[in-house]
Amino acid sequence: MAAPGPAQTYADDVAERAAAHPREPDPLLLIAHLLTRPVLGSEFLQQAACLPLSPSSRPSKGLPSCCQDATRLMYCKDGRRRGSFEHTAFTFLGYTFRARQNQDRYGKSFQAFDPAVSRDALKKMGREVRTWRLHTRSDLSFKELARRINPVVAGWINYYGRFRPWELNPFLMRINAYLVRWIRQKYKRLAAERKAITKMQEIARRYPRMFAHWRCTVAAVLT
Repeated sequence: MAAPGPAQTYADDVAERAAAHPREPDPLLLIAHLLTRPVLGSEFLQQAACLPLSPSSRPSKGLPSCCQDATRLMYCKDGRRRGSFEHTAFTFLGYTFRARQNQDRYGKSFQAFDPAVSRDALKKMGREVRTWRLHTRSDLSFKELARRINPVVAGWINYYGRFRPWELNPFLMRINAYLVRWIRQKYKRLAAERKAITKMQEIARRYPRMFAHWRCTVAAVLT
């Protein structure tokens, strides 16, 4: 059997650390917990990063060499940890972890270090939606449009909507805008923008599961 490569040994190392933290509620948050901790002192820094501070002193089971330059120590700034440090946010697996405003059950605002869909992920999804050119597909019916895009859009919602799902709404509203443009192109009697929006929202009320993203929002962002 061939010797494991650096990426494999690093994955094994992460798995071993995961086994040592059985109480963590979610794998994604577990990784964030392992790779980022509040910076409280030089000794804690080294323990918090789970890696030596000096790249030259990394063990053989450390990060692959291609990832060493990208390694950073992050300060998980929130309402309780208010220090000022160089790195207070990071992006991982399409999520950006940083301090964000939240509300407790009593409506009181507070800051927590939370993940949400990253700006780069939103841009990538937006580019993909533009390639569909939905507003030009007047040869298709509304149901056919839904069948074409639902698997992809549902996958995005299921993945990026795991944390702070409302952060996806502006992007999903852009998909609705394309549907409004499709209605205006398809039906001349609904060419007026307001009529087309009203029609789309009427269809959404009658068939709320037609499009996967309608369970999140039926509003449209028009430019």
